[in-house]
Amino acid sequence: SATGNAIRENRIHSNERVGIDLYALGTEASVSENFLENNDLHDNFAGVQFQAMDGGTCSGNDTQNNQIHGNVVVGLNVQTLGVSPNAPAMTGNVIRGNDVFDNGSAAGDGGISMASLAIGAHGYTPTLAGNTVAGNNIRGNAPHGLWLVAGVNDGGSAETTDNRIADNTIEANEGWGVKILGA
Repeated sequence: SATGNAIRENRIHSNERVGIDLYALGTEASVSENFLENNDLHDNFAGVQFQAMDGGTCSGNDTQNNQIHGNVVVGLNVQTLGVSPNAPAMTGNVIRGNDVFDNGSAAGDGGISMASLAIGAHGYTPTLAGNTVAGNNIRGNAPHGLWLVAGVNDGGSAETTDNRIADNTIEANEGWGVKILGA
C-alpha cells in the first residue's frame, strides 16, 4: 500500500517518468489518505499518478494548491484497475485549488484523469464515486481538461456517481472540457 504520505513544497521537473507516482499492486492494494500540497510538477512524462492495481482502492487522497504543467501525457492521473474478481473502487478523493495547464498530447489523457476500470466481466462493478474536483484552473490541455470514467471492457457494469465538480475554470482544452462516463 501507499498510504498516509505527505508530499509538500517540492519542485519536481524534467523526469523521464512520473513526477510523483503513488502505486500499489494486489487485491488488497490501497493508495489512500495521501496529501500533496504546494508542489510544482512540470516537464515530466506525467505529473502525478495515484494508482491502485488489481482490484485495489484509491480513496481519501487530497491534492491541493499544486502547479501541474507541461507534462507529456497527463497532469494528474488517479486510477484503479481490476483484473481479478475484486472490484476496483475510487472514492472520497479531493482535487482542489490546483493550476493544471498545458499537459498531454493527442495520445494522452490531458489535464486531470480519474478512472476506475475492470478488465473482463467477473461479476464486479468498478466504481468512481464521492470524489470532489473543485476550485481548479484547468486549461490548455490535450486532449481533455477533466474526465471521470468507470468502465469494463468485457461486459458487466460500472458506476460513476455522486462526484462533485464545482467552482473550476475549465477552458481552451483541445478536446472535452469535462467528460463523465460510466460504461
